[in-house]
Amino acid sequence: MRTALMTASWTLLALTISATPLLAAEPELEVTVQPERVYEGDAVTYQVMVRNVPNAPKPVVPTSDAYTVAFAGQQDVNKSFTTIVNGRFSQRSEIGRVFQFRLTPHQTGVIGVGAPSITVDGKTYEGDPVSIRVIGAEKQDNVILEVTADPDGIYPLIPFDVTLDIYVKDMPGRYRNENPANVDAPRKLSIPWVSDDSLPDAIEPTKELAKWLGPRSRQDGDGFQIEGITSQNRMSLFFDDTPTTFQFDTERVMRPDADGKETGYWKYSLSRQFTAKEPGDYKFGPVTLKGLFATTVDPRRGSLQGENLYAIAKPAEVTVREVPSEGRPNDFTGGIGRFSLSALVSPKEVRVGDPMTLTLRLSGRGLLDSILPPDLKRVPAIADNFRVYEPTEETKSGERVFTYSLRPTKQGLTEFPSIPFAYFDPWSGKYVTASTSPVAIAVKKGDAMASPLLSSSTRPSSSPSESAIQMRKDGIFANVTDLSSIRDEKVVAERWAIGLFSLAVIYGVAVLVVRRWSTTNDPVSQRRRGATTRAHRRLAEAHKQLAGGNLRNGSDQIQAAVTGLVADAAGLSEDSLTANEVSHQLEQWGINGTTGQHVNKLLDHCEASRYGAGSSSEARELDKESQEVLRDLVAAMKSRGVFRG
Repeated sequence: MRTALMTASWTLLALTISATPLLAAEPELEVTVQPERVYEGDAVTYQVMVRNVPNAPKPVVPTSDAYTVAFAGQQDVNKSFTTIVNGRFSQRSEIGRVFQFRLTPHQTGVIGVGAPSITVDGKTYEGDPVSIRVIGAEKQDNVILEVTADPDGIYPLIPFDVTLDIYVKDMPGRYRNENPANVDAPRKLSIPWVSDDSLPDAIEPTKELAKWLGPRSRQDGDGFQIEGITSQNRMSLFFDDTPTTFQFDTERVMRPDADGKETGYWKYSLSRQFTAKEPGDYKFGPVTLKGLFATTVDPRRGSLQGENLYAIAKPAEVTVREVPSEGRPNDFTGGIGRFSLSALVSPKEVRVGDPMTLTLRLSGRGLLDSILPPDLKRVPAIADNFRVYEPTEETKSGERVFTYSLRPTKQGLTEFPSIPFAYFDPWSGKYVTASTSPVAIAVKKGDAMASPLLSSSTRPSSSPSESAIQMRKDGIFANVTDLSSIRDEKVVAERWAIGLFSLAVIYGVAVLVVRRWSTTNDPVSQRRRGATTRAHRRLAEAHKQLAGGNLRNGSDQIQAAVTGLVADAAGLSEDSLTANEVSHQLEQWGINGTTGQHVNKLLDHCEASRYGAGSSSEARELDKESQEVLRDLVAAMKSRGVFRG
């Protein structure tokens, strides 16, 4: 019995240990781009899935002048898969993290993006390089976009404005004096520098998004939509799905058209102010505009006829200069801004050689974190009279604090000298030197040491038995005076087997509990589980809108139901998910053929219905079509295992 128990215990332990290589599998990086074909100026979603690395670091994506990359977020992945083949169970776990980036091309043609990489335990792992095909915009003069920066060369902390100007040609005929932005038609802008999250780390807006863009929002459809800015996002006070448009500064101007002829245009301007914390070259853009614009008049009905146009503005560049080397003081330690400096010395009455603490506090308007502590050894009055030790530094409560340890080396000192601090004032473009006030102190003569010898703290042994190690032929007994307390400690195999078996059982139960907890609490899994419920709720709202004759809002809700379902199931951002990206995701799941075609057709139908007058029969047809397509799509996703895990 004991032999069988020991065999079972060792077998279970061996199986438990053999499972550990799954947790130590080599890191893998899987790279995807959606979509792979875009218009110039449009951004793509660049995603890196890092497998087999708990708490994986953010991958390094190669940079290039052909594109810019902005980090868009991350999600942890913790899945467990169980399969049964011929009665045999097989379990596979997947652990890792998904990183998403927003990649914006700056040129047309095929753009290559090099391999992303991570470093784990000193070893570098790479994913695969990918390519993107970028299509240029067609030449036209009905809609013209321009992005400018003023000034385009500055020092850190100096505000600068980035302005988008949209020129829309006067509408034809009797409509020429009407505002083209007030025509009920879709006009969607993509502006990379609108969202605070997409800005470089060194760039800060002087006014947050809600305060800057909020007052321009409208709910009547006039103006321009901005991609990624909806009535549900954080900048809005609204909580519905109504598309939000924004009114820009508007004026009538004359400018040359494509033939060089002075022509009337409506000019719409949007400006935002920024500051930079670090020197460098920064790009703002490109900006794109897609929309339906009136270009002709129906000769029979006299009504406007529109044309879908795509326009792009090249990025504006801003150079944030390094502080000048000419005239730079020797004691400059990186301070950029306007500052004041104060000093505190404690204690103020000491003897030669006694420790003292010097605290320097730097406050004001500027870049505090990058300032290094002043080198006090470069101040002769300090270096000649004090021994100075390396300081500590910290930034707290709007101050930069440096703390030094000092020891006076001479008696009779009555003040701690003034400390100069040089910084660069970007507003005046000059270096400025501030100084602390001298601090009154008193240094007396130091006491002489009574003896160069230090007394030992070791108590002399009172008896040989307290210090000697007693040897026996059986070995050394440490700290044992009663031999009867020594017990037999030989190994009993049965007890070890039972103990190991118990540990293995506990380990197995713990693994199952952790996996169950991870699956239940994983935000990706939670979002996936609620995908169908959310889609059906939106479809019910679409049915209500269509029944009430609101074709536009009904179409919006149907689009949101389909794209939201795909985004929730795939763990993607819903705001920027396009119809092409939905189609691409369905293909990745293996959902193509009839179901994929019906989904594409429904999204096209919704896009067309949003801007037409629409009839009650068309609303009923769209309602019926959406119910059937969503039902088939959910069934296809379930059959492909999309909602599993």
